[in-house]
Amino acid sequence: MTVLSIFQIAASDMCAEDKFTSSLTYLIDKIPEVGQAFASMLAKGGGLRAPTFIRAEDHPEGNAESKPDFLLHCKQFDIMCEHKLDSKLGRNQLERYLKLAKKSGRTRVALIANWDTPEAISDTVRSVANRGVQRVKRQSAMHSIAD
Repeated sequence: MTVLSIFQIAASDMCAEDKFTSSLTYLIDKIPEVGQAFASMLAKGGGLRAPTFIRAEDHPEGNAESKPDFLLHCKQFDIMCEHKLDSKLGRNQLERYLKLAKKSGRTRVALIANWDTPEAISDTVRSVANRGVQRVKRQSAMHSIAD
């Protein structure tokens, strides 16, 4: 896994979402306790016990149609993260990620978004809730979805 330096990230022409992901990877690579705290927060928000964090992966392998932003590798289970900063989900994006997670048998899915309107959050959650997905609201900028 190649981790860009903070200076390479800042100077890049990446979109805000990719800069966030790369910056988070950089921070966790330098301070693993941040990864543990992040994994614990997401797991607890999804009603799960805090896992033991191992490492983070920026843009892990997916498939031709789906490529998640971030993966937290943990001892008990992994957490696949999709970041949405001022953007909307793609068509059936969370459903596709849930299918990827289900194939692994040990992966949970988290949506991290800066959506500030309850309507945007509700519409997204309603569309996946019909498929048996649990939503837990952590704060206005953090929403966790776990299967």
